[in-house]
Amino acid sequence: MSSSYLRKHFQHKETIVTILACDSKYILEGERSILNVRSEIERFISIDPLFEVTLEPYIPVHKSFIKSGSHYFSKEFPAVSAMINAGIDVGTGPMSAVAGVISEYAINSMKKAGAKFAVVDNGGDIVLYNSPKSEIDSFVVGIYANESLFSNYGFLLKQSESNLSICTSSGTVGHSISFGISDAAIVFSSDAAISDAAATELGNLLREPGAENIKQALNSIIKIDRVKGAVLIKDNEFGTVGQIPEIVSVNMKPDIITKG
Repeated sequence: MSSSYLRKHFQHKETIVTILACDSKYILEGERSILNVRSEIERFISIDPLFEVTLEPYIPVHKSFIKSGSHYFSKEFPAVSAMINAGIDVGTGPMSAVAGVISEYAINSMKKAGAKFAVVDNGGDIVLYNSPKSEIDSFVVGIYANESLFSNYGFLLKQSESNLSICTSSGTVGHSISFGISDAAIVFSSDAAISDAAATELGNLLREPGAENIKQALNSIIKIDRVKGAVLIKDNEFGTVGQIPEIVSVNMKPDIITKG
């Protein structure tokens, strides 16, 4: 089977992504979706600037939102709704889910257009779809954990009918806000908003190094609904919880890491 695919770096304002697909038309569809979702989020921020800056779960007051249980839904702002609800479920601000939501919307648009293989890497917040009908047998996502020896490893991802979200937060890599010290806090879910927000929270939970602290943080994060598994790395200490893909050795290529 063929294993070839196209890779494109795409940037719009603060959103910096790498998009992978087997045909350029699907990459263009991913770009279009990213622009649309960003436009929705920016429009909502213009209505309520608190949405962008709060680090606490956000409760919308805009008239378009309808409450159902503990969640809020708006036909006018569906991506914003996903971010709000992820923040409520995880206990973080809604912007903790922004990169995952953007990636997931792009992937779903690419799938709707006919893509059988699609990856969107939004600064370490990755959503992947690799259909059993795809010509890509498997795909490896590398771990980027600063100077940790675990940066020489990655996750082997096989074909599946469903999206897989692999979102990463770090207290030592990148520009995202983290109140913890992890080199990599990685969360797996079929829901990218949850994966992204939970990765932020997992990173926040690790305030001091040590195997016991890593274990406690992981045991806390796996309790969140729809979190399938998680990995937490600090220096050369490594912990896992739940279901995670097979870990394999990789030859890390820093030039293909999506970063600003």
